[in-house]
Amino acid sequence: MLKSALQTDALAKGERKYAGLRDAARQLWAEGGVGRFYKGVAPCLIRSVPANAIMLITNTKVRAMLGE
Repeated sequence: MLKSALQTDALAKGERKYAGLRDAARQLWAEGGVGRFYKGVAPCLIRSVPANAIMLITNTKVRAMLGE
């Protein structure tokens, strides 16, 4: 969440919401406590679990086909 907040902040220094990493963490904490840092984690997990499972299966199959 910290990375996303900083990446979506304004480019112009005078228009930025966050002064840096610590300031972003402080402001996000003030907005919603610890839950604010996990906003959007469920959709990310729902997407990544099947994608990583498919990659693991594919990797295993290709290695078997190559005789490793």
